[in-house]
Amino acid sequence: MRGFPHGVEDVRGKVRFSESAAELDGVEARLAGGRVTIEGEVAYAQGRLSSYDIRPIGRGLALRYPEGTRSLLDAQLRLFGDAARQWVTGTIDVRQALYTRRYDVASELLGGARRALPSSDAASLGEGAQLDLRVRAPGTLRIDNNLATLAARADLQVQGTTRSPVLTGRAEIERGQLYFQGRTYVVQRGTLDFVNPQRLDPLFDIEAETRIRSYRVTLRVSGTLERVTPTLTSDPPLSSLQILALLAGQDESEVANLTQTQARASQASLAAAGAATLAAGRLAESVGLEREAERLFGLNRFSIDPSLLRGAGSTPTARITVGKRLTPDLNVLYSRDLRGTEERILAVEYNLSDRLSLLLTQTDPGTAKTGVERGWAFDVRIRQSR
Repeated sequence: MRGFPHGVEDVRGKVRFSESAAELDGVEARLAGGRVTIEGEVAYAQGRLSSYDIRPIGRGLALRYPEGTRSLLDAQLRLFGDAARQWVTGTIDVRQALYTRRYDVASELLGGARRALPSSDAASLGEGAQLDLRVRAPGTLRIDNNLATLAARADLQVQGTTRSPVLTGRAEIERGQLYFQGRTYVVQRGTLDFVNPQRLDPLFDIEAETRIRSYRVTLRVSGTLERVTPTLTSDPPLSSLQILALLAGQDESEVANLTQTQARASQASLAAAGAATLAAGRLAESVGLEREAERLFGLNRFSIDPSLLRGAGSTPTARITVGKRLTPDLNVLYSRDLRGTEERILAVEYNLSDRLSLLLTQTDPGTAKTGVERGWAFDVRIRQSR
């Protein structure tokens, strides 16, 4: 099938032919390393297909589709119809699924409108077949790429056609972390509700938090793919502009004493810093810095974040962040500015189980902040599904 990387191999069994039909009897085959059993009947008249009813059952199918995704599935399907209309129904149980494809944020944001997948890339069992599939993934979905490490569960319905499938249902993020500009945001909760029966446009609500010295910053993102509403809050409370300044690297004392006049000036600096970050990110992606760092040094994360606020008043600087997953449960992250004058961060996280993790963080204020000593922080995180 076009666009689908697997073929059906080692087909064995019996097919009984009559004048008007072919009956499959105990047919077995191998697909993506798993076994498939097929039963059913195909009817024909005058050398043409008149109808069919085929019931494949697959166990342990290790698929590499779509690109960047590896999954282990069990499937119980029914394919039936005639020459005019076809249907695909049944249930797919996801035993494991891992999505690792990189997402280049700067290229996507600067690249204009979203690009739709060409229809020639869609793998289908029949052109325009009607879909009615249930996909069950009880905590077996994972994302592990340059942007996030997430674990999720989902119960979805796939409807529409093979050319234009539509998802309905809900996916819930059970735990995870988001990575952006040298900081790790721990996901507190997250849901994606697929409620639009006409197109793929999920309604999402995700809340994540990070700690910046004595502040706990919470980022909540809600909306749809076309309209996103981000909200920033902090504890102790700060204004949105103060939080942005804190995220950009300003000192706590400067953030707390930010006046209205300074706020307007900081707003312009923040806008310039954001534009510089996107431009540098696009350049790094185009020359493949992060991909080469992963290939040559085995780094899971490598990014350069230029900031016009760090080093303000002297020479603007940039922050480099590198990360390495030593084992599936042990992650190390190091972040520092290239001049060595600003804050340096070393974080080590160890997952004891799906619910319990330990986080050790060392913060070095750098040479620009005299009189401030190096500090250590130790966090125990317990996750409770709701």
